Amino acid sequence: MIKVKIGTEERRLETLDREWILERIKWHRAQGLPVCLQVRIDHQGVCMRLTTPNCAGSGGGGCRPPNDKERRLFDLWNGCHLNTNSFGAEDFVAFLRQLFGTLN
Repeated sequence: MIKVKIGTEERRLETLDREWILERIKWHRAQGLPVCLQVRIDHQGVCMRLTTPNCAGSGGGGCRPPNDKERRLFDLWNGCHLNTNSFGAEDFVAFLRQLFGTLN
């Protein structure tokens, strides 16, 4: 299971489309709201939640060090600038496009 949450709206990865992602991020920014993106992954030996810095109270580590797949996902998340508040909507789309290849 992979779920994506933008603000308070959550969808399963297989139901997402690029336009919904871009529109939700654009809407939050137009309202002057911080953009909180979360990706919850429980799939093929990966169990983690990735969040952008604007997500209040959603961080924190797990009870074990990340495995190799999880480390690669952290690197991908950081490589797409999602560990900063200066990420672009297309950065998030790029992360999600690469997500399937990283998990398989």
